[in-house]
Amino acid sequence: MLSVTTMGTTDGDAVLFIQAHDRPVSVALKELPAWIWSCEDARVEVFVQWNDRVLQCPITQLLKLVND
Repeated sequence: MLSVTTMGTTDGDAVLFIQAHDRPVSVALKELPAWIWSCEDARVEVFVQWNDRVLQCPITQLLKLVND
């Protein structure tokens, strides 16, 4: 299962929470909605949670993970 939640913050930045349950993160990230990639130049902080691990990274790093 893959779930994506977005939140705005008071300073205008966005936070994106991605939960990838019981799947490799590389597989889950490739299934993300297309609109996420349009955020590449925005100030978006990303948290990816899968199993018992949480990764925090900017959206540009997320793009690198998907393309690797």
